[in-house]
Amino acid sequence: MSGEFLKRQAVIDLALGWKGPMAAKAAAAPEPRLDIEALLAWAYLTELPKTERMGAFGPPGLRSAWAAVEKWRAELSLAVARDNAYGCVPDYYAADTPHNDALLVHEAVCALDVLEVEGLDGYTPFEPRDDVDQSLLDRCALRVRDRVLTVLDGKPRLRNPLRNLVFHSAILGGSPEWRIGDFVQDVERWDNGAVKYFKKGGYWEKGASGDVWVGFETAVALRNGFRHDPDLIERPILSPDPTDEAVSRVNYELWRLALDVLAADLSGRLEKWDVVESALPHRPWVEGVARGGRILPDLTRRPIRIVRGGQKKIAGTA
Repeated sequence: MSGEFLKRQAVIDLALGWKGPMAAKAAAAPEPRLDIEALLAWAYLTELPKTERMGAFGPPGLRSAWAAVEKWRAELSLAVARDNAYGCVPDYYAADTPHNDALLVHEAVCALDVLEVEGLDGYTPFEPRDDVDQSLLDRCALRVRDRVLTVLDGKPRLRNPLRNLVFHSAILGGSPEWRIGDFVQDVERWDNGAVKYFKKGGYWEKGASGDVWVGFETAVALRNGFRHDPDLIERPILSPDPTDEAVSRVNYELWRLALDVLAADLSGRLEKWDVVESALPHRPWVEGVARGGRILPDLTRRPIRIVRGGQKKIAGTA
């Protein structure tokens, strides 16, 4: 078989296998999918620490005379907790700069500061309970709102901004704790466990529109626990006090809504990642812990909402 015949056969085979000019273009690889929690961790733990880097000490295999000093400087920076512009501990030995997607993530996180929170006026982190006076739960909910909200320029503002909630969870992992331990209704007691009784009193005070009665309650120590005064009253409380855990529960719900905002703002804007919404429930104490798939919202309770000024709701459940 001659070489000329083989060349001709190769040309024929090539012509028969040709599928047009578009066949040579390889299909674009799909963007890796990453949920919003993992995306935040990637940005703040892997990429954004790469700023303020010192770089390698010369060519590979060549030690700099200042290598030990530079290493000591890097270790000293950890001791004084010197953060970079993104709030991360710098990786002085990073070989490259932060990925552009990480910069966009940080930009979206900073933009959370302009959002407003609605629905906290009538919000309670507790479910109704038959064994606890509802007024005690309502008073605790008021304390929780005072711990969560403040007033700035005449508008309610979060004491712990959304940006901080997202940043801390991205750095430390996990989410704000939403579980509230068991508590019961009790009465105030002295350190020895005896019931602390109170006696009501008061006085009249001159006011702008007349006399005003100013009432107060004074704790009374009873000898041998004998209640000799029928006017003494007990002061009911929740024991142990769930206020701190309830504040953390509110922070979880705010953090979870902030994830929805970030996933929507970053969708279609990143080069490397395809952002996926979080699968975590907005209120796991009501909806149950996510086991995959979407969790239907509970429509029987008033939710917290995150809105942009003058716009309709952009996150949360109606």
